[in-house]
Amino acid sequence: MKNAFYKILFYLAVVIATFGFFAEVKNGGMGFPHTDKIAHLVIFFGLTWLGCKAHSFKNVTVILSAAIYGAIIEICQGAFFARQASVADWVADLFGCLLALYFLKKFSGTTLVPSNDKHIE
Repeated sequence: MKNAFYKILFYLAVVIATFGFFAEVKNGGMGFPHTDKIAHLVIFFGLTWLGCKAHSFKNVTVILSAAIYGAIIEICQGAFFARQASVADWVADLFGCLLALYFLKKFSGTTLVPSNDKHIE
C-alpha cells in the first residue's frame, strides 16, 4: 500500500512538473539570478526521491531517466513553447537527481537498490 501511495505521488508530480516546465513564465522571477536553475534542481530532487520510493530502479536507470526527461523538456521548451532551451537547466536537473540519490543512500542506511547478487557462504 505504501508503494502504491508513492507511485501515485510520483506520477502526479511528473504531470505537474511537466505542465510547470511548459508554462509561460513572466519576467521578474524571485529577485535573484539563476532562480530557474534552483527550481530545476529542487524539482528533479523531488522527482528522483519520489521515483526511488515508488519503484525499485537501479541508480543508472534513475540517472538515465532523469537525463532523458530533462533533455526532452528542454528540447520541447525551445521548439514548441515561448521558452528558451538551456543546457544549464539540464545540468541542474541532473545535479538534483544525483543529490537526491546521494541523500537517499546516505540517510537510508542501505543501498538504494537491493543487489541481485547471491553470495555463497
